[in-house]
Amino acid sequence: MRLVMILMVLTLSACHSGWDKDPLKGEDDRIKNAVPPETTLGKIPPPKQSSLFLDMPYVYTVREGATLEIVIKPEISHKEVTLAAIRIPDLQDKFPGARFDEATKTIYITPDFDFVPVEAPNVIQNINLSFDTAYEGTILTVKRPLTIHVVPQNAEIPEIVEVSFQGKRGDVITGERKMVTVRVKDTEQEYSPRLRVFDSYKTSTVGSQFVDVSKEGVYNPARDEWEFELAIDVPTDFYLSGQGRRVALDLVVYSISGVPSRSYPVNYAIYSRAKEPVVVAERLVQFTEGQESDYTFSVYDPLDRGEVDATCSKKPASMDCVCRTTKKNGQRVAYCTLTWAPAASGNAKVEIIGTNTVRRGPAQSQATMTHEMNILVRSAP
Repeated sequence: MRLVMILMVLTLSACHSGWDKDPLKGEDDRIKNAVPPETTLGKIPPPKQSSLFLDMPYVYTVREGATLEIVIKPEISHKEVTLAAIRIPDLQDKFPGARFDEATKTIYITPDFDFVPVEAPNVIQNINLSFDTAYEGTILTVKRPLTIHVVPQNAEIPEIVEVSFQGKRGDVITGERKMVTVRVKDTEQEYSPRLRVFDSYKTSTVGSQFVDVSKEGVYNPARDEWEFELAIDVPTDFYLSGQGRRVALDLVVYSISGVPSRSYPVNYAIYSRAKEPVVVAERLVQFTEGQESDYTFSVYDPLDRGEVDATCSKKPASMDCVCRTTKKNGQRVAYCTLTWAPAASGNAKVEIIGTNTVRRGPAQSQATMTHEMNILVRSAP
């Protein structure tokens, strides 16, 4: 009997003092999940290709006997990822005597005077940069190749001197064609050099797919330069989210003898153009004679880029139409409710005007659509 009383007192004390019902509260996750002490918990690493970017070109040109300095500029986009080491395992094999200064992250390459064979216009060598990134005790290795063009000591290297966008800003709106002029210096005046567009390591966006390069340049004797016209066409339905997307390209021009220029970086932003909103409603909306009822439909941006608003411009006089805009799953949607007690059976129509506005980018764009809703009023039962 005494034992029973003691147990009752302990139970009441526990309830009064607010003991937690979870006996493992405050314990380590290993104890809560019954993980054996010798077990190593694995971490899910971030995507390799999206955590490290290089703010540098990947195509370079150097003359025999000259020193090429390449400064490596890695950028980590993941806040929990750190750069552990940079390695260039094939540097000495490709360029004997070259060195890498880890303190300044600079590669020094000085090709010998006989590096390029007599019969060749240049020699192309690829070296691989290996970046060891650390994340929660896990080391990930990301590789990026660099292309080095070595030309004879007396070779004339073409040069991209200017890249100018049509208009005042270097921004591109989806669905629009943006013209770009590239001016090139080259000693050859009769045969046009060749212009090539590459995707930069600075972003993950494949921007070269939107660039149309004219096959040949046009020589301008007044400036002693070649001029190329590029066209950037980004489809209207190209997916964008947030404030737009940055694009980074590297332009390289090759002389008629195959001697390449240094990379010329080009950066611009892609912004959305508003697309007509879409109405989600039944094909035939039904009301009943003499009975007040509601019907709600929605209007949204099919590309999820803009701010949508809606109004009912034409409707029966006794019908109310109230539209409100809200967010659903992060997307701005307009909901409209029709409230009506029709006096007689028959047919009616409601005209809906939906407006979609994109305020991001260099200029605001807006698209408007008109939708006619058919209504059937049934006779009262």
